[in-house]
Amino acid sequence: MQNIVTTNRIKMVLVLLFTFFSVKLVAPNLFIANTPRVNPLFIANVINTPARIAAMPGKFLSSLSNFRLFNFNNETNIKIDPKIIANLKQKTPPANVVFKYVSKGVSAAEDTATGEKYIKVEAGTKYRVIGEIEINGVKYPKIEFIK
Repeated sequence: MQNIVTTNRIKMVLVLLFTFFSVKLVAPNLFIANTPRVNPLFIANVINTPARIAAMPGKFLSSLSNFRLFNFNNETNIKIDPKIIANLKQKTPPANVVFKYVSKGVSAAEDTATGEKYIKVEAGTKYRVIGEIEINGVKYPKIEFIK
């Protein structure tokens, strides 16, 4: 009697199952709303996938730059009262002031008429206090914005 289950038949069944499930997963994303038109976002994702995979080690290594096993920097141990930051002068800048990008979530401008400088920090911008700075005898927290 001939053996019904052979390695070639198992391979054929596995290939059929693989193609069936891959078509079921890819087809809804490949075409736009049951039309023969190809979705350009899907094609862009397929083209950009190797670049994203290649960028993963670099992103991981750059995330390690903020990792410190032991904190040897004494400047980060300075305690600044949050009330100091809350009591800083908060002014609404004039309408003619043009803000320029400084860092992610931070922009700055200068009023040409009065010479006053303005800093705008968007909500959710990450920062850390790294020390104190003294201006005209008044101590202010020295802030570093984190990208």
